Amino acid sequence: MISTQDAGYTWFTQVSGTDYNLNSVNVQNGMWAVGEDGVILNTTNNGFPWNVENRGPRTWIYSIKFTDMLNGWAAVNGGIILHTQYAGDYWEEQYTAPFNIFALDFVDSDHGWAVGDEGFIMRTINGGANWAKTDTLGPDLYAVDFVDVNNGWAVSRYSDIYHTTDGGINWTWQNSGIYPIPLHAVKFISPTEGWTGGLEGYMMHTTDGGNTWDQQTTGTMARFAGIDFVDSENGWAVGISGTILHTTDGGENWFSQINGTSELFHAVDFIDLNNGWVTGRNGTILRTTDGGNNWFQQTTRTWYDISSVCFLNENCGWLSGDYVLIMATENGGGVADVFTSSEEIPNEFILSQNYPN
Repeated sequence: MISTQDAGYTWFTQVSGTDYNLNSVNVQNGMWAVGEDGVILNTTNNGFPWNVENRGPRTWIYSIKFTDMLNGWAAVNGGIILHTQYAGDYWEEQYTAPFNIFALDFVDSDHGWAVGDEGFIMRTINGGANWAKTDTLGPDLYAVDFVDVNNGWAVSRYSDIYHTTDGGINWTWQNSGIYPIPLHAVKFISPTEGWTGGLEGYMMHTTDGGNTWDQQTTGTMARFAGIDFVDSENGWAVGISGTILHTTDGGENWFSQINGTSELFHAVDFIDLNNGWVTGRNGTILRTTDGGNNWFQQTTRTWYDISSVCFLNENCGWLSGDYVLIMATENGGGVADVFTSSEEIPNEFILSQNYPN
């Protein structure tokens, strides 16, 4: 932190009281500075001293899913499921599970599933009005994907894959064929064809519903955190160190897409062959309108990690992340609005216009 008292002719260093990188400063009802990991500083005496503000509890939203323009769900650390019927303008706590929920998925406004610690699986058939535990599979489950009300897959911390054909009532173990490593993402485009990926650049592919899995060569050791396909040929995988891989032949060949950042990516969502978004650390959101040939960074006005992204069309989408952050856009991400998910959200979400967290 540096300061001047003579219009910039001379500058001197101030003690900020934090080791985090600072990214923005604002003069409004005092002086405020914000930075990485949500750090907030305040001074009422021109920086003598700077005080580190209480940010409230750090609460992570692992997953967000919308099925239409009104209905959405979010999985929050601590087993909390949030629900909105108002496009995200207002959220309410719908259910609290006795375990952490790492992922959820809905195929319509009624049928949904949530997975998490120790292989716990829950499902709802009435939009979350009631949630019921269906199984405890053992290993932590990191991702879940359903293609219809019957067929779904969940992947685990130790490369286990589980499959259901009856809407999650019963689950069958599938052999991934690799040694125990975390699988962090799974994506199916039909009841027969899908992909799963995770640590050390592993990518597995099936064309028979998961009865057999074949390893694909990705050319990277990066951990994959998100996978999305729009058809049987075209897909994307994202992960650490700014990794974005793309395939046009179902994963037989993967090649890197240049995006101009080395941030850790958490999620990817494409709505068609051209329009897609990638989210990651430090408020990173990238968008492409040409299938990833060109990526450009969007302004989010937040430095919190963005863990999940869900778009319904090229304009309307939602993001979620650290400190119970939920954001929405109606113009493809050109401008993002911040929604609070409950009345208990920490005050720092309204710190200032250029840093709403």
